[in-house]
Amino acid sequence: MKLEPLLFCPSPRDLPEFYEEFNKIHNYDKYFVRYTKPEVQAYDWGRDIFLEHKEYTHLVICPDDLIIRQEHIDKLYNDLIYLGDIGEIDTTCIGGFCNLNTTDQQQMSNICINRVNIDPYPNRRYSFVTLEYLRNVSLVFGRFIKVGFSGFPLLAIPRSIVEKIEFRNDSRDGWEDYGCCLDVMFCHDVYELGPEYKILCDLQMEMYHMKIDDIRVKNFHAGILAQERYFEHKNG
Repeated sequence: MKLEPLLFCPSPRDLPEFYEEFNKIHNYDKYFVRYTKPEVQAYDWGRDIFLEHKEYTHLVICPDDLIIRQEHIDKLYNDLIYLGDIGEIDTTCIGGFCNLNTTDQQQMSNICINRVNIDPYPNRRYSFVTLEYLRNVSLVFGRFIKVGFSGFPLLAIPRSIVEKIEFRNDSRDGWEDYGCCLDVMFCHDVYELGPEYKILCDLQMEMYHMKIDDIRVKNFHAGILAQERYFEHKNG
């Protein structure tokens, strides 16, 4: 089958470490949305442009504080080929994993094996597993593991799921400062589609999460500035 992923980068920051590596990636189209607040609007625009361009088969979320290299994208592409070979490409989201934080939780991963409840903050509970666990569990389970929550660590979402699920958070005003995370709601909604749907983690795809908050972004609560959108078409 023909695969045509769109690398979608919702980017509120200018982080040289990210762009230095991401700009080296070739052979894939990229779509950037520069935004401040609210986050969900930027993701809505990414979803809309993906659905508009029927040639794309997967929306791949590329956070701008994650170090993403060509080797990661190529592994992901091969994962999609594998899912196609086993007949699960339309019902499976797949991504890698990374460190959760760079400070107090630097040994934890962004992965929860069980589903995360969507109770309002602060009642929401995450059961993150350690990086060491993910690095070793492949000896038992092989290359892939089914997860309940993965955040958006280079997550490839098939068109069939993008068509069914809108990005959303659980806040009334659109701000994400109080735990109303899009990734929690998205993972929840994937599993609500039915038992055939799942999220996989490629245990050979570890990335580095810089976990950088930009104070300038937080100061834009008084206005919504999310107007810069542009394509970068594949080359090489």
